Amino acid sequence: MLAFVPPMLATPAPLPPDDGRWRHEPKWDGMRVGLYTGTAGEPARFLSRNGKDATVAYPELLPGAAELPPDSVLDGEVAVFDAAGRPDFGRLQHRMHRTDPADVRRAAAVDPVTLVLFDVVAAGGRLLVDLPWEDRRQRLEELVTLTPFVLSPVFDAPARDIAEATRAAGLEGVVSKRVDARYTVGRRSDAWRKYRHLAAEEVVIGGWERGKDSELGALLLGVPSPAGLVFVGEVGSGLDDAARRTLLPLLREREQPAAPFLGATHPRGRDVHFARPDLVAEVRYAGWTPQGRLRQPAWRGLRPDKEVADVTTTLPAAPGAAL
Repeated sequence: MLAFVPPMLATPAPLPPDDGRWRHEPKWDGMRVGLYTGTAGEPARFLSRNGKDATVAYPELLPGAAELPPDSVLDGEVAVFDAAGRPDFGRLQHRMHRTDPADVRRAAAVDPVTLVLFDVVAAGGRLLVDLPWEDRRQRLEELVTLTPFVLSPVFDAPARDIAEATRAAGLEGVVSKRVDARYTVGRRSDAWRKYRHLAAEEVVIGGWERGKDSELGALLLGVPSPAGLVFVGEVGSGLDDAARRTLLPLLREREQPAAPFLGATHPRGRDVHFARPDLVAEVRYAGWTPQGRLRQPAWRGLRPDKEVADVTTTLPAAPGAAL
């Protein structure tokens, strides 16, 4: 049984040309997972994109996994869908961090997850990574018919039409895949391109600021650069009580006296606390200020499935100006 195969990653990019070499899928607003079917009596497992075991968080998916051939690895995304059929990342956040079995069962009754599959890495002990995408897709379609899981739909139409359709449906964006692309394990490839409708960025939490009525009023955010962590602003909007309860223990155990940010561009004062910068989160925002700050950022949630090295946020031309 394969221990862990780092997934292929998409590159943020404009929509590709309509030259017949691309197919398009909706971008699912969920958590990337690999489904590893068991062998010789071993149960199936769900591993995050950084190899962490997420099986205990999603027990309702295990019966479907048992229908697949042993020694198989399927690539997909776990999502919680709302009544209109749209993925709801906020509700998924309530599932991602739970490990106590009783707590997980209660959460699953309120916010059941769905597994959306879009690729196959291995089937029945045979690695498929060197096959072109269109051949892997055919094999995936055969496998998904054995399960209750959802097959991510694929569209062969002008990219702009798919983008408009997904925008109208309230989906996050489009992932375009070249039909001849092999599965490049653990690498970000231009053969997979992701196009987001709404501006969202991955950021690193480097500390927090106390609020008027709460120990956690806002988070201090940074983005990795070759020189170090660049401060890009604070986020307090969207932090509800549940998010604060989750974040505070994590921040306290990472608290440190020194700022993790480059230079002296971050807030300072008795109500500012710094933290070891190894928590990745995601925020929505309205753009960048001339000083290199996120404009009107709003909290979306932690990304425990990502490491700091995975953050792909592109800094504006002149980040790091003084506050």
